[in-house]
Amino acid sequence: MASPIEQAGRVAVSMLLAQLNPLAGGGARSRSVMPTHLTVRGSTGPAPLV
Repeated sequence: MASPIEQAGRVAVSMLLAQLNPLAGGGARSRSVMPTHLTVRGSTGPAPLV
């Protein structure tokens, strides 16, 4: 899976600052969903037989 690292960092800092700022509703919980995509590579193989 791949995800936009820079966007995730910006969202995380924004959420942290909101938690630290009591004037901005610091106690409120929030959720953020970011896009991802699966990169299929030739280096992956089937699970080992048990």
